[in-house]
Amino acid sequence: MLLSLLLLPLIAALLCYSMGNRAARWFAVLAAFTELGLVVAALVTRASDCNLPWIPSLGIAVELRLTGQNILLLGLCPMLAGCALLATSERLERLAEFCGHILLLLAALQGSFGRQLGPLLHLL
Repeated sequence: MLLSLLLLPLIAALLCYSMGNRAARWFAVLAAFTELGLVVAALVTRASDCNLPWIPSLGIAVELRLTGQNILLLGLCPMLAGCALLATSERLERLAEFCGHILLLLAALQGSFGRQLGPLLHLL
C-alpha cells in the first residue's frame, strides 16, 4: 500500500509527458487527488510500514513508514500539488511537461516524507 504512494505519481508523470496539454492537466489533477485518497486509505487501514530489499548484497532496502510525524506531510503534498495544478493556466506552451514535473516532484516528496523522520526531528 505504501509503495503505491511512490509509484502512482511516477507512472502518472510518464503518462503526462505523452498527452496533450489539456488532457495532461486534468490527468495530473486526478492523479494528485487519487494520491491523497491513497494516503487516507493507508491511514484508515493502518498500513504502517513497507520494507523491500533493493540491493541485498549491499544492505540497501526501500523502507517506508507511516507514523504520526509524517502523516500530515504525506497528506499535505498531494493536496497542494492538486491545487497548484488546478490553478495553472491552460495557456502554457508546455503544460504537459509542467504537469509531469509537478508529479515527479510529488513522488520525490512522498518518498522523502515516507521515510521515518524521528532521528531528523530529534537533531533539530
